[in-house]
Amino acid sequence: MQKLNAKQLTKMASGRHGDGNGLYFDVKKSRSSSWVLRFMIDGKPRTMGLGGYPAVSLADARETAFRLMRLVKEGIDPLEQAREAREKQQAEVRSIEIEQSMPTFQMVMTDFIEERRPGWANKKHAAQWTATLETYARPILGKKVNDISTTDIKDILM
Repeated sequence: MQKLNAKQLTKMASGRHGDGNGLYFDVKKSRSSSWVLRFMIDGKPRTMGLGGYPAVSLADARETAFRLMRLVKEGIDPLEQAREAREKQQAEVRSIEIEQSMPTFQMVMTDFIEERRPGWANKKHAAQWTATLETYARPILGKKVNDISTTDIKDILM
């Protein structure tokens, strides 16, 4: 099999053109093209897209194919590895989104005072509550969400 060269890529007919080491240049009838890596894991054929051309150059596709084929030789499925990495990243994003959507102590403190303000006969009570919480609790708990500990409470009360 003859290796592809960069000049050939723009003139290739539709179809799948091999470069070696499981790397193929896939040209669609619409003239869009992409890189594909074919390999076997546990006797099963697998195909992994490496990206579209020209965004992914021939040199980049070869480098990626070489790196992924080393994993295959070690018995690691690059598709499975990519899926696991994607799931881990999605879980981290969900965790951050949940954390950001949860109220902080500062938010709860403000809501608490505003909810009770109408019921306080003495208008100074709101100022007293605010000053006390701002002075003693907010510096320790201000940005915390659900990780307030017994030690935090003791620090406030000391």
